[in-house]
Amino acid sequence: MEESDMACRCDDIAAAEHDREVLRDMLDRICDTENRYNEIRNRYGDIINTMGMAIFLLEDEYNSAKQRIENTVAVQEDDIRKYKGHVNNSLSNLENKISRMEREDEWFHAHDDD
Repeated sequence: MEESDMACRCDDIAAAEHDREVLRDMLDRICDTENRYNEIRNRYGDIINTMGMAIFLLEDEYNSAKQRIENTVAVQEDDIRKYKGHVNNSLSNLENKISRMEREDEWFHAHDDD
């Protein structure tokens, strides 16, 4: 360049410095936006995972827990029925035994005078 083509660049430098500050500000804002986006993405990811787990728990774990409870109840009901059946059979056998003993006793007393 020739000396005659040279001119004061103060205004150009000031404009470039302003542009630089704008670009830095834009970069800071983009970085802030990216950080917020990452936080939101992570939160949504956590929410989605939690929802997935909640849905899984509601569908699978709930049904599994319900099934375990129902199975336990069924086993307990079967045990109660068995115990009741055993007690009823024992009671019935005992009543029959008592009836036999009473008949024997009646026969004995009826024939005791002999």
